Amino acid sequence: MFFGTGIQNVLIFCPKWKYTVPMRLEYSVSPVLRQKIEAIGQTEDVRLSPNGQRLALAVLHRRLILVLDLALSPAPARERVAITGMVEIHSPEVNYPHGLDFIDEHHLVVANRGGTLVVLPLPPGDESGYEAHVQPIAALPEEGKRLVRAPGSVFVSAGRSVGQYLVTICNGNDTVSQHTLETDGEIRFTRHQTLLKKWLDTPDGLAWSEDYQWIAVSNHNTHNVLVYKVTPELGVASDPVALLRGLRYPHGVRFSSDGRTLYVADAGAPYVRLFHAQSGDWSGVYQPQASVRVIEHSLFLKGNRDPGEGGPKGLDYSSQASVLITTSEMQPLGFFDINAVDSYQNSELEEQALREDALWTELTIMHRFVALKSSLSWKITAPLRRALDSIVLTLRKLRSAVRRPLDKP
Repeated sequence: MFFGTGIQNVLIFCPKWKYTVPMRLEYSVSPVLRQKIEAIGQTEDVRLSPNGQRLALAVLHRRLILVLDLALSPAPARERVAITGMVEIHSPEVNYPHGLDFIDEHHLVVANRGGTLVVLPLPPGDESGYEAHVQPIAALPEEGKRLVRAPGSVFVSAGRSVGQYLVTICNGNDTVSQHTLETDGEIRFTRHQTLLKKWLDTPDGLAWSEDYQWIAVSNHNTHNVLVYKVTPELGVASDPVALLRGLRYPHGVRFSSDGRTLYVADAGAPYVRLFHAQSGDWSGVYQPQASVRVIEHSLFLKGNRDPGEGGPKGLDYSSQASVLITTSEMQPLGFFDINAVDSYQNSELEEQALREDALWTELTIMHRFVALKSSLSWKITAPLRRALDSIVLTLRKLRSAVRRPLDKP
């Protein structure tokens, strides 16, 4: 193993160990549909419908949404996953789709990196995997668009009243915004707000816990996941209460049904990382409890043309069927036994890889800090920073002088 420093990233080159993925579930599908699935190209997010019978994938460069009809069965069923139908959704408003989530079985919210947030109707799939061209039935109005830039991952949750939903999205301007969607009668977006901003640097994925107590946001450029506590005061000035480390390029995130485990797809490695909060309180700093390989080494290398590519991106799971689902460019669709994932124990080689991933993250952050300190803007602002440090030091001395007499008995 050796270390090499590139222009933008610090790379770690590891031996070509051979790994197997014992918890992978093979899915049954017709040859026609399998061929179409394996040829779809780069996928981003993936999402199960509320009843678990449809699965939507965002196909970035082909600018389409792939919707599969599923039959999921829990263990000990012999056939756990079957794909029975498919439809390719095309629309003029689908422009580099990145994130998506279901409102119900027939409506999908799509976040487009090259556009905005839209709601699409979903026609049924069939055994041929036909193409359907649809028009959006709702899109963000101008007041909502002002808060949105290159929207990415999206999460739909229930609102305060029947027919109302909260749509939370990651934005390319380093914010998380929230938009109210009304579906009573005409489907329309109404209220809009910037929900989170502090410490975000290219947020790539997000998830709410099922009890709506926590929001997890994956941070691409700082190689971590931030967890925010949901309170009435939550807003753009709120700090995260938890920091999840040991990641290369975190992407899709999902809480377990009890909210104590967080699954993170690491796009820069062939792993899904597992983080665990035993008490259910996510406050603190966490390292992965396990790194579960979901992509074989040879496939990962084919897709690892860039440090942030090659690994899993989309991530979802069915608690009823105990099935974890991932997407990636070289492995467009993967299904895994979530019980085996949760009980997974790292092998000695995987423990070594986990330590190297943590080192990779620290070196990358150090490299970027060194690059920042050598930049022209850092040098120009040096006098201002020194003046500010002097003012802060003076204020601290004054505060100590005022408080000292009060501290005496």
